[in-house]
Amino acid sequence: NDPQFVEAARGFAERMIARADDPRKRIRWAFWECLARAPTAEEESQVVHLLAQQRARFGADRQAAEAILAVGESPRDRSLDLVEHAAWSQVATVLLNMSETITRN
Repeated sequence: NDPQFVEAARGFAERMIARADDPRKRIRWAFWECLARAPTAEEESQVVHLLAQQRARFGADRQAAEAILAVGESPRDRSLDLVEHAAWSQVATVLLNMSETITRN
């Protein structure tokens, strides 16, 4: 993805993390922000699964987490856990890349 898009996803992840402590509440809020609707049960389940995968991925490779969060001109919020921030950034990337987000059908 373009560096500006990666940076935007990182910023969106920061907003999700700040929004709630519960991952499912974050996901529901993010769907409302991107799509102006709640996620279906299947969508929510898929995003929860994606989050778990990304937590495992970045937990095993902290350098990859640092690299993805270093993209762009604005500094990352260092008060956030590195692995958690990187994982939520990937969730944000998926949500922002949905055709429904882009076209708002």
